[in-house]
Amino acid sequence: MAELLKVFDEKLKKSPFLRRAAVKGEAPPARGAKAVGRLYRMRGYSALFVFSFKGAAPGVRNFLECRIYENDKDALYIPLSRLTGMITEGYRYLEYPFIATEEQMGQALDELLAALEELEPAITSFFREGEKKAQLYGELVDEVNRYCGEKLFSYEGRVILNDEEVDPRALERMLRFFYAYRISSAVAGPFSDFLNGRPVKALDGLAAARRPDGETVRLVALSYDQVAVSDLQKRLFALNKRQNGLMALPAIFLAAAGCALLLGPLLALVCALVYYASAGGFDPEVLIHTARNTEQLAYLSAPLLFSGILWLCFDVRPLFFLLYGKKSYKDYACALHTGFERRATGIVGALLLAGMLSLSFMIGRCGVAFKENYFVDQNSFFSLESVNYTYDKIEQAALIGGRYSSGQDTLVLVLKDGQVVDLYGRPSSAQLEGQILPLLEDKGVKIEKYADMEAFFAVYPQLDPKTETESPAEGNGK
Repeated sequence: MAELLKVFDEKLKKSPFLRRAAVKGEAPPARGAKAVGRLYRMRGYSALFVFSFKGAAPGVRNFLECRIYENDKDALYIPLSRLTGMITEGYRYLEYPFIATEEQMGQALDELLAALEELEPAITSFFREGEKKAQLYGELVDEVNRYCGEKLFSYEGRVILNDEEVDPRALERMLRFFYAYRISSAVAGPFSDFLNGRPVKALDGLAAARRPDGETVRLVALSYDQVAVSDLQKRLFALNKRQNGLMALPAIFLAAAGCALLLGPLLALVCALVYYASAGGFDPEVLIHTARNTEQLAYLSAPLLFSGILWLCFDVRPLFFLLYGKKSYKDYACALHTGFERRATGIVGALLLAGMLSLSFMIGRCGVAFKENYFVDQNSFFSLESVNYTYDKIEQAALIGGRYSSGQDTLVLVLKDGQVVDLYGRPSSAQLEGQILPLLEDKGVKIEKYADMEAFFAVYPQLDPKTETESPAEGNGK
């Protein structure tokens, strides 16, 4: 951004045309707009060059414009583009949104300064003659009053503020919103259709406007040949569309896939370490943990899928490389991905990373940990609570078939107090037969084999959820 501002200042200072200005100086734009302004008092009018890198209008940044004042103390100004509709036979769009490179800034200022120099006699004549000036200021005053919902201004040879007691900050904010609406209409909607070479669609949209302003009325009356939009402006609109339109989706997919190849293995390794630690991998007391098996590791594929998006949340340069090419991608990344966007994507990235690590921790923790003298029930996925049981509390370890289509047995630990610890879906077949059952046998736990759940519930009917227990009232009635 500093490079763009440097070009902005140098071009204006070195302009032979602007050297003739009677007064030169800085003019800070409205509050809330992150922008720089340079004011030049010419013969019969003042020109304020403004570069808004944020706050010009919603969705519009890095916006270069020239504001024309009859008196630079006035609250209302005339955008140079709008003024061309009154002082020429056509309309010249002289505003430049989405500037990202020093070259674009230099070209835009060259075009803008050349146009202002060419139009200066007509501008001077416009402010000397009363009829056209009164018409344009009358339109502008009516539009502002209509937008604000009250008659704030009137025009009687000059712009008059009707209510001197109005809060200056509130007035400044309302005027900023009014002009921002006009700027944003050039980026989206019928106005932008005109500027992007779709005159038929533009005219249909402009003609359908419920209360068109004077600028719109004049545009509707023109043929497309009478509307001048430079090649640079068309390129700026096209480059911005690359980032915000549907054509950006393939680039986003390719950038995310490429970043995933680089970041995915590292992120998967970090998540695997978190997973292994939460499954007691670094705790020498944990002899067996049901989460430590190869089948559970499939859950760790999630970091590979989201790692590319995570990278782009913190660094958009790979995406901008695909969108804007090797020569300009760094300039666009610096110019268009700043402030709120950088903070917002950073927050999303931080939440995504925290979610991956939390998911790895919860998946690794969820299960049953077998230690030397007791085992720990941590089967609840969404709870950090765990319950310890000594092995002598186990009435029997039930191996139940039929719960998996593959025929693999599952283990249910029936406790003497009537509770159960169900290891359904936890240990793999190899872990169950090679580690857990030998450990339980070594601890003197009775192991019973059941063909299916019906056979198990025949022995433990109180554990069958389908069994209807007899109520006390029914029992007393027999």
